[in-house]
Amino acid sequence: MTSGAIEGVFVSRIWALVAFGLAWGSALCANAAPVSERQIIDLVRDAAMMRLQLPRQDVEVEWADISAANLLPTLPEGRVTLEVAKGVNLAGRGHVAIQVFVDGQRYRTIFPKLSVTLYHSALIAARRLEAGHLLTEADVRSVRDVIKQTADMGNYKLEQLVGLELQKAVPMGTRLTTKIFRLARMVKAGDALTVLVTSGDLTVIAQGIARTDGVMGQLIKVSNPESKVEFMARVVAPNRVSLDLEGSQ
Repeated sequence: MTSGAIEGVFVSRIWALVAFGLAWGSALCANAAPVSERQIIDLVRDAAMMRLQLPRQDVEVEWADISAANLLPTLPEGRVTLEVAKGVNLAGRGHVAIQVFVDGQRYRTIFPKLSVTLYHSALIAARRLEAGHLLTEADVRSVRDVIKQTADMGNYKLEQLVGLELQKAVPMGTRLTTKIFRLARMVKAGDALTVLVTSGDLTVIAQGIARTDGVMGQLIKVSNPESKVEFMARVVAPNRVSLDLEGSQ
């Protein structure tokens, strides 16, 4: 990679961190020209990747509406910013609320119809496992599933479960969740959290509020105390979580 390319990546990551610090939200800047379907698709894909900590290959977004020019035929002069509205379910087929801002002021909300397909690797028991058993890699197999609701997504990684003790017996084919294992809770819903926000090799520290309990390695819901925007972040230590702006790696 050339020095110019490296500098470009570095600057883009700095801007990603700055944007996160300002809004804790996925945003897309556009010119005063009509907004395109591609801009909205990319916006929703990036929002899903960041909010749900998914890699790009696990997020598919397709346009399923009339043209974007018909949804938003005219725009006033000024800097136009698009944001996915808070609380939107980014899974399935339906209308997604996109807020349109001009020079920082809300101008309009549009509701393009999109088909959003999210995938995750679900971990299931490869055989019957007894209570007290210490999980090994041979006990588990992974299947790639479609996420129908964002609450359905997996919240752990295999390496974070291996060696843990099962607190109850599970039949073959059971989805393995953290509730099956003996784990110490590291985050409690309502706790104030330190959020490590990363983009590549750059990191900034933010504050958040836990919306769900969490154990080591688990993805939990976290909200920004000012904007109330919610994200998924991974528990890395007591009352400390990490959020990767480039999606799960």
